[in-house]
Amino acid sequence: MITHAHYDHAGNLDLFPRSRVIMSGAEHEFWSGPMAERRQFKHSSEDEDLAQIAAAAAEARLVTFSGRLELAPGVELIEVGGHTPGQSVVKVATDEGAVLLASDAIHYYEEYEDDLPFMFVADLPGMYSAFDTIHEMESSGEIQHLVSGHDPDTLNRFTPVTTGRLAGIAATIGNK
Repeated sequence: MITHAHYDHAGNLDLFPRSRVIMSGAEHEFWSGPMAERRQFKHSSEDEDLAQIAAAAAEARLVTFSGRLELAPGVELIEVGGHTPGQSVVKVATDEGAVLLASDAIHYYEEYEDDLPFMFVADLPGMYSAFDTIHEMESSGEIQHLVSGHDPDTLNRFTPVTTGRLAGIAATIGNK
């Protein structure tokens, strides 16, 4: 699953040469079109990553969706847009309630909580709409936990891993 095609979220696809690649259709259309070459967008992507996505499409390994897609029981992909045209988030059921992995729909908790999106977006009204969608998911009880895409405070908001190789660099939600 690629939440969006920026270099820090779409790399290393070459390590999975037979795997399906799943992304929003709007995201794929944008990054395979002429706007991907425009300077303001191009600096956020890597040619090799986009070539790997194109290869997956050519090999019929690319699966696109619009809106929502149940990837597996308890795992749902949700297209929200804003940060990029097809920015997606991932909702995962856990024994502690649903977790929303926000990716770059929310870079930092502060921007979401203060209603001030990250400065680099493809569609500012779309980013605000994504915020509204996520707020609604919280207020309706659809999700119980929110994980930002880049905020170091994430480790402080959940149960820290204290032993093993992930001690101090990971946190958990739930027991499964």
